Order: sequence, then C-alpha cells, then structure tokens
Amino acid sequence: MDADKGRLMPNSGTFFSVIVPSLNSNEHIGECLASVLANDSSIGFEVIVVDNGSTDGTVETAKSMGVAVIENNPGKRKTIAAQRNMGAALGTGRIYVFIDSDIVVPKDCLKKAKEFFDAGFSGALGFTYSVPGSAGWVAWAWGTRRYLKLNTIKNVSHLFGANIFINRDVFYEAGGFDESLVTNEDKDLTMRIRKAGHRVVSVPEDGLLHLGYEKDLVDFIRKEFWRQGSSLSAAKKHGLSFKSLKHPMLCAWHIFCAVLIFAACSFGANSIALILFAIWLLPSVLVTLTKVDFDIAPASFAPLYFFLTFLRWNVAGAALISQLVSGKRGDR
Repeated sequence: MDADKGRLMPNSGTFFSVIVPSLNSNEHIGECLASVLANDSSIGFEVIVVDNGSTDGTVETAKSMGVAVIENNPGKRKTIAAQRNMGAALGTGRIYVFIDSDIVVPKDCLKKAKEFFDAGFSGALGFTYSVPGSAGWVAWAWGTRRYLKLNTIKNVSHLFGANIFINRDVFYEAGGFDESLVTNEDKDLTMRIRKAGHRVVSVPEDGLLHLGYEKDLVDFIRKEFWRQGSSLSAAKKHGLSFKSLKHPMLCAWHIFCAVLIFAACSFGANSIALILFAIWLLPSVLVTLTKVDFDIAPASFAPLYFFLTFLRWNVAGAALISQLVSGKRGDR
C-alpha cells in the first residue's frame, strides 16, 4: 500500500483517529470529510482515508482536503474490514472512529463523543443517524433511526459501521474487524466487544446524516442482498449459537413460507395458504411493534417500516440461499 506517511506521525495529543474507508466515493466523501474537519480541532483528532482502488477522483478529493490517505495497491481490493484495520494500524488516537464515506456529522459530534469517553466509557458507541429531508419514502422509512426507540441513550446488541467509536484497547482486545467477512463485520465486532464485557451503546443524534441512502425499492433490494452476503459466515464465527443463528433462521423461514404458500395455492388449499400468509407476515409485525416508537413516529412510518422489514427478510433469505449454494460449489 501507498500512504501519505508525512501526515501520520505519532501525536500524543491525538484523542480521536477518524478512519474513513472509501471506494469510488467521490460523490459524498468531500461533504463527509468537511463535516469531520469542522469539529473543534482543539479536541485533537486525525483523519485517515483508506481507499480501495477508486477511479472516480476520490483519492484526489481526500488529499486536497489535507487528510491522510492510504491507497491499496491497484488490482488488490480488500474487504471493508481490512480497510478499517489498516487505518487503525496507523492511527495514533486513544479512540478509533470508524465513519462511512457517505456520512455527514455535526460540528459538535466529536465533542459529544469525548464527553462519554472522558467519563470512563469503555466499549463501542454509535450515534443514530437520519437521511436528508429530500430523501424518498424508502430512505425515510428505513433510515430515520430516531423513530425506532433510539431517541434515548440505549444499550444495544450491536452497531452498524456507519459510525462507531471504540476505545483503542477495547478494539485490540476484541481482535479488530474480521477481514474474512465481506459484510456483517461491524455487527460481528460489536457483538464480540459486548461478549468481552464492554458496553455497546446507541446515542441519539439528530444532526448526523446518511447521504448514501436507498434511492428506491430496487436500490434497497440490491443493497440488502449485498449486506446479508456474509450472514452465515458471521453466524459460524459465533459458534452457530441460537443468538447468531436467529437472523439466518428467520430469513430461511421466510423463503420456506413463500414456497409453502405457492404450493398450497397450486393445490387449491386456499385456507391453508391464508394461514401460512399470516405466519409469513408475523415476524415483521412483531419487529415493527417492538422497534417503532409510536409516540413520536408519524402515522405513516410504521406501515412503511413493516413493509420494508418484510421485504428485507425475504431478500436476506435469498442471500442466505446464495451463500449456501456458493458454499457447496466451493466444496466441490
């Protein structure tokens, strides 16, 4: 790899190492970096972009903003987990901050995070995020996290990689990101951090925006299929426990129900098909009732969130089948 090493000299005053993985991210990375750099510099932070072979000007944009840039060797793209670990290896801060290149943070984001760590927080912390007001209904219903009972500080089972703050020692105690996982690396790491006895916490934040939101249903399906691409590998890593298998089993259940409903309709067993259809919808109903904060969410939010949750289960089921088929092919 190549790096602008002159910008990565150790600095005892560095509190945060902000690590931003990128791949053809020029559409949003300028806004992302500008928002990070707008934070109070007296806090002490460095920004490290780890690029994965971009060809759209991402590297040039990042360098023009005065941040450190690590470039992978051409033709040797790595997993996003490996990119994050590369940035961490060169980071000098006490706290690692992993931010996606399509995230915009408020100018007091680092200050708010520092208050937690100054008070002795140990573990992983993530701020809730939303989408711009111009986003369509898919992004609004799926990306407005504050409507999902996350409008208060809350212990959670895992965090998403859009923004994660982790103590340096906790990161290495947990073993860093698993570079063999193409996706689910964020969930895997934060689950391991929790197993190690540290806290995993979601903190409400209205000013943090996700610019790379799902543009429409096709984009939602495409992204969810990719996100679920390592769900089985992640479950195997956690010993195929019930907790790690819960999600893959529910995904498989949705596909199984769809097949049974089709079979029932084919044989004219309409009453059985209706019962199966209700069972098919049940997990999404329960998730919606459990997660949505009906006290603050608009009336239209819950039904849209239910629909996207149901769609996601089925897309994830298809991704699971793809993993199983790929695994069998690999064994031959």
